[in-house]
Amino acid sequence: MDRLNESRIVKLTHHYSLLKDEFYGVRTSLIPEDLMLACAYVQLLRDELPDFTSVDDCIGESEGMALLSALYGAEELRKAPPEGAAEEIDFHENWETVASLLHVRDYQGAFSRVVRPGARLAVIDVMLRCARKNAPKGCSENDRDVEILEHIQSGGDVPAEWGLRTITGAAYTGTIPVTGEDDYPSR
Repeated sequence: MDRLNESRIVKLTHHYSLLKDEFYGVRTSLIPEDLMLACAYVQLLRDELPDFTSVDDCIGESEGMALLSALYGAEELRKAPPEGAAEEIDFHENWETVASLLHVRDYQGAFSRVVRPGARLAVIDVMLRCARKNAPKGCSENDRDVEILEHIQSGGDVPAEWGLRTITGAAYTGTIPVTGEDDYPSR
């Protein structure tokens, strides 16, 4: 169960984003520590999924907003409220500090409050939306990305012959388990 605090507005950014002139944010009741962990959690899950040319290799503000809404019930905000945001989370900084530290520590205890069943599929859903949006019609490589993501989303097995790699270069094979159990990152 999420530890609740008063609802507050959080602006989402990414240091290398091209969307700096746009507002992406959420209204959430997650306490700041849990929100930072939730952002790291979805980034670690994305890091374990295949890399595609039509999909960003990281979670940015748009993807983060969609995932925080889908997994934690945060309200998506596309306009800066008059009172401003209570805080800002930069997904790049979050990756460099929180997610990177969790790579080398036992994170299961830390993540126990923020892991969710179906989180990998939620990340795949966001990746698929990005691929469809970014993929020009008729571009065979981008069409292949969409087909593979749809295959993964539907629970299909990914054979080694497809040659899929994660962002870190590790081979990506198998299926995404749809068990109803919490999705912990594998590392």
